[in-house]
Amino acid sequence: GRSGASVGSIYHHFDGKEGLLASLFEAALADYREALWARLEAARGAEASVKAVVEHHLEWIARHPDEARLLHEARWSEGLRDRRDEVRRDTGQFLRRLRERFQPFVDGGDLVRLPWTLYPALLTGPAQELARQWLRGRLPGLDLAAAAKPLADAAWRSLRA
Repeated sequence: GRSGASVGSIYHHFDGKEGLLASLFEAALADYREALWARLEAARGAEASVKAVVEHHLEWIARHPDEARLLHEARWSEGLRDRRDEVRRDTGQFLRRLRERFQPFVDGGDLVRLPWTLYPALLTGPAQELARQWLRGRLPGLDLAAAAKPLADAAWRSLRA
């Protein structure tokens, strides 16, 4: 490859194909989450925060389709079997952090009070399904990033108090 490293030395460095897959998966997930937090830090208020999540989701996927495919397809692959508990733990921490971010908006009456398990589905459910179809090549010609605004508006309508 362009790095000049042999395939064998790369596999050795990452402890095999599974280690390479896990490293790529973890790097993509970290990039997605770090960029989301940066966007949420800049958002002021409930509406801006809700829309930031949806817009980030679709815009990140549009800019990083290979990484997004990896996140969608590899999460439950055999290559990540040894890391599933770690991924679940990290995802749980991520969701708790999101809950902490949005709880003041619920307490303040800006967001509808619902069981917390419903918030991720209402925030990104339609965007996630659209992204899956787009990543599978089933929506040729769709500008995924342009779909962010109407889906962010819909998420806001579904969650505002």
